[in-house]
Amino acid sequence: MVTFGILFFDVVSLMIRLTLSTTTSCEIRNCTTIYNKNLRNLTRDEFKHTSKWSKIECMSFQDDVFHSIETALFSNFRSLRILHMKNIPILGKGIISGFEDINKTKLTQLCLENVNLTTAVVMPLFTKLNKRLKVLSLKNNHIESFSFENIDNLFKIKSLILSGNKQLVFSPQASKPFTYLKTLDLSDTRSLNSTFCPNKIKHLPNLRALCLDGIRFRLADIDIKNCFNNLKKLFLSKSHIQDSIHKDSFSNFPKLEYLQLSGLKYTKEFKMPTFKRNKNLKTLELNCIAFLFPPTETNTKAFKYLIKLNELELSNWNLSQWSSLNLSTLFAPFKESITTLKLSKVGFENIPNIIWEMPNLKTVILSNNKISSLDPQRNSTIVNIKNLHLQWNRIETLEPNSIPKSVSDLNLSGNPFSCKCPLMQYVLWEREKKDVKIMTDWYYRYHCANPREWKGRNLLEFVRKIKPTDCGAFNISVIVATVLCFIMIAVVVVSNIIVWRKQKLQNCENRPLLPKA
Repeated sequence: MVTFGILFFDVVSLMIRLTLSTTTSCEIRNCTTIYNKNLRNLTRDEFKHTSKWSKIECMSFQDDVFHSIETALFSNFRSLRILHMKNIPILGKGIISGFEDINKTKLTQLCLENVNLTTAVVMPLFTKLNKRLKVLSLKNNHIESFSFENIDNLFKIKSLILSGNKQLVFSPQASKPFTYLKTLDLSDTRSLNSTFCPNKIKHLPNLRALCLDGIRFRLADIDIKNCFNNLKKLFLSKSHIQDSIHKDSFSNFPKLEYLQLSGLKYTKEFKMPTFKRNKNLKTLELNCIAFLFPPTETNTKAFKYLIKLNELELSNWNLSQWSSLNLSTLFAPFKESITTLKLSKVGFENIPNIIWEMPNLKTVILSNNKISSLDPQRNSTIVNIKNLHLQWNRIETLEPNSIPKSVSDLNLSGNPFSCKCPLMQYVLWEREKKDVKIMTDWYYRYHCANPREWKGRNLLEFVRKIKPTDCGAFNISVIVATVLCFIMIAVVVVSNIIVWRKQKLQNCENRPLLPKA
């Protein structure tokens, strides 16, 4: 028996988001969701039980198993604007018939993700789509080749997502400019086969976001003068760049605000770019790049033009040879603008002084370093740090007065805590500091590294076993205070007795003698 359901919502929308890790993704919000299980063919009979199906504006099919779609099925939904089909891996060419007369609908957003599309399937499909289409997502299919010439009729498209087509070779060639296109995602495809701007023709003059994560290409094919003047976000993580990155790289993206270069592969040569023409850059990710970066005079001034930088990720770099003065010079250009600093696994033994001098810094991530303590003297200078992450360092104990008062999110997991009395002050602070977001179940997640009898045990056991009154320093203080208190009381009592005795003797001496009988 066929089971299906239809949920209606008053508001219909599809959210296409730009995030820090990827450019775009089809996500449906407040959409009519249609789900069918064990259904071989999708036909109009599946909608006969509702009278409102012709007014549906958004349809979503996910995790289904049907093999084919009735001819011209979707053309019956005249109000249809958004069509989302995902995880129907055996559909393939069975999808084509359903798109006959699709022009009769108001379709503007089409997402066909992991539905077994090939080049042979999508080519005839493109001819059926109308030119009002704005979003086209064909991610996680088996398309092997694609060029803008294939979608000449879709010149109003704003977002094109082809990510996850592992064997896709993309050709940027086009017979006319796609002036509406703002987002292009080619992540996890195979390669580019030519330049984006042949003969200085700008096919994508208004592109805002370009994602080439994990793809093989030459940087020279995109870093072209006057080709991407309006590009704001560029994603190149884990890319196979076949030529070099040098000091003038990325200079042809004057409006660039976000640049992700983490985990580059097979780059012939990497030299730190000067970013001289990228003064609008606000986010820079340079994680996991195999690049020697000694504290030379040139390297200490590597970021001198990034005066508007808000977020910097520089994880898995070796900065152990950099002095506090060198780091101050490196980070000085964006000292006033930076809000997020992520410096994990860079070899720091101490927190650089300049970090305490950044007035707008909100988030500091210094995990997997060699930091053993915080400087209490720096506490008074910190007023804005909210998130302080120091996981997997070498902190054995921590004085509460060394933690910045502004911190509301603290993470110390993975540190080798010394479960002795000095740690008790920090434990009490953790328990009493209700306005600080401590990691959930920190009692269980924080572990002792020494002494030997406590190694590997969590802080919950330590707190249950050792109480503040058991600590030697605490007992001595109490004993001293108690002794002093008794001494003061004794002094007062003895003094009062002495005064009373003296007054009594004086009264006896002054009393008149009685007459003899």
